[in-house]
Amino acid sequence: MAFDATARTAELEELYLSDEGGWRAIKAIADPLGIVKPETGWDDAIPLITEAEKNAAPAPEPSSKESSSSEAPASLGGTPWRKVRTDLYGNVIPSPWSS
Repeated sequence: MAFDATARTAELEELYLSDEGGWRAIKAIADPLGIVKPETGWDDAIPLITEAEKNAAPAPEPSSKESSSSEAPASLGGTPWRKVRTDLYGNVIPSPWSS
């Protein structure tokens, strides 16, 4: 799954506008990426965060015809009709239905 910069920018903008302390969430994301507060405010750091995350995202793996990405591997306890859930970086999210 490729990194969707437009969706991530919209997500960060929504987070920034969510409440009065939205800038704190943007700062918490920007600090580990080495992004400092722009002179115009934390809202202008959103494109910088998106670009840094885009550059840090792993390259998508080529898909083969034999393996369907919509099928969960048996090792994950998935079923063929349920997609494997992944985060923005392609890491598999454990199923909430199994403990």
